[in-house]
Amino acid sequence: MYKKIILLALIGFLFNPSRAFSQCPNDFCLDASNGTRLCSKDLHGQPFLVDFWAAWCPKCRAALDWYESPERKAAKAIKTVLINLDPEREDAESFLKEQHPQVVTLLDPQGTIAEQCALDSIPAAILFDKDGKETKRWYGFSEKVQQEIGALFNTGITP
Repeated sequence: MYKKIILLALIGFLFNPSRAFSQCPNDFCLDASNGTRLCSKDLHGQPFLVDFWAAWCPKCRAALDWYESPERKAAKAIKTVLINLDPEREDAESFLKEQHPQVVTLLDPQGTIAEQCALDSIPAAILFDKDGKETKRWYGFSEKVQQEIGALFNTGITP
């Protein structure tokens, strides 16, 4: 009986429809840290990567440093946008003033877009194709994640 319960739980986890079919909205707008407003439709026409992060998350901070590296800044194949999920806007702004990232940073203190995308955890990166359709997502910031995303920056080929 115990084995059946574990098997059913595993099958439910793997085949959970909300997990398998959750797609981020291909049209969302958020305020940027620089005071402007950016909509995802503005990015359509080329593949783009959205990275969700928070200032309190150490792995998120490591990912931000990685996105700011000269190799990623020089790459033109993939546009990158960061979405900050800190509930207090001041926490995000304080961190951004200290770090001065060059990557466009949007603010989502209510976590609306993260919820619509059904994120499991952060850091999370989601790749969109040139039409704004989600094609792949990554969780965490392992070496494998860095290699896979890094390859996209150089080739622009989306899965």
